[in-house]
Amino acid sequence: QRIGATPLIDLPVVTQLRAGRNSGTLQAVRVFDGEHRLVAYRRLAMFPSLAVVVTQSMDVVLAGWWNMVWLVTSGWVLGSAALAGLALWLAHVWNAKQADEQQLRGLFDANPYPLYVTDRESRRLVSVSDAAVELFGWSRTELLAMTVNELYPPEDVPAATARRKQFSRIANQVYQGLRHLKKDGTIFESEMAVRVIEFND
Repeated sequence: QRIGATPLIDLPVVTQLRAGRNSGTLQAVRVFDGEHRLVAYRRLAMFPSLAVVVTQSMDVVLAGWWNMVWLVTSGWVLGSAALAGLALWLAHVWNAKQADEQQLRGLFDANPYPLYVTDRESRRLVSVSDAAVELFGWSRTELLAMTVNELYPPEDVPAATARRKQFSRIANQVYQGLRHLKKDGTIFESEMAVRVIEFND
């Protein structure tokens, strides 16, 4: 690197200065060795006939830039690899979860006893087994558009509501002598086991 003051003689910056550009940068080739250099210049306000010229080898100038490019590229590669690994792990977890849900769904539907799941707040049916569809007579679509109260005779709804308020979150509870209502209007007595669960449909 060379810093100095030089008279306005035959230098590449002279053309720029004579054109009214009092400061700037340009690329030039050193005559005796052909080295490419970056040249920065500024005219001195107190001595208009002089200019400060700073030169630096382009290899040195670009070294920092290439280091930055290498760091950015390395970071991008590492980040992409981490994201790819995370995506694969999430896909594995998702597939395992789907497999578990399909297995549980298969057990739910294959159970010979009628099963249904209701939402505690809305009382809507959120899932019904094949056996429940067959027993009650409504289609699965129809059942999933109903509330659990519609599976009881109207006069039994208050008693069923009172029982639900007593449900335990820990243990199974068995109720006998309950009356349920089929689609064709048939009323039948049943025994029902109830348990509060976390359910994701």
